[in-house]
This record gives sequence, C-alpha cells and structure tokens, in this order.
Amino acid sequence: MGGDPIDYDINFKLFLITKLFNPHFRPEIAAQCTLINFIVTELGLEEQLLASVVNNEKAELEYTK
Repeated sequence: MGGDPIDYDINFKLFLITKLFNPHFRPEIAAQCTLINFIVTELGLEEQLLASVVNNEKAELEYTK
C-alpha cells in the first residue's frame, strides 16, 4: 500500500463497480485489470449469441458476414 509491497491471500479478489457510463482508467491500471462492460441491449446480446451459434455451426457464413 502506498508503494510498499504487502502480503495477501492468493485467493484475494477485488471488485470495483461504477455507475459511470464510460469510466477512464490510467493505462497502468487498465493493463492490470479485466474490464467488463455489462451495458448491453437485448438486441445486442441477441446478435452476439446468434453470431456465436452461426460461427460454431457454419463458420463460412459468419466469415462472409
């Protein structure tokens, strides 16, 4: 903390949540984190799932799209 290394449990996880629509993080922070955007519309989710199914069933169709 504050630049000094500290001991921590290997199973430790930290979840940070924000209501900001498009938060900006410094590059050194973003490089060490997994950022997940849960803002998706129903139509957008449907398109993603359809693309995944088509890619598994008929990859050439997804490629031509």
